[in-house]
Amino acid sequence: MTDWIVDAPSQPRAFPRVRHGHPNGTLDAVRDHTPEIVAELRVVPIVRWSYRCPCGSTYRLERPR
Repeated sequence: MTDWIVDAPSQPRAFPRVRHGHPNGTLDAVRDHTPEIVAELRVVPIVRWSYRCPCGSTYRLERPR
């Protein structure tokens, strides 16, 4: 079984460090540079950032723009 490990930064606008845990260790996930806009019609748009692990799994982080 694998788990995503998200290390939240002390600054609210900074991106977290995301790691993908595997039975034999953890791998750093790389953030895509272009976000996907999830809810454009809301007062505060929500953007989705994708983190990809070298194993091929994807973690999605949603936060206000």
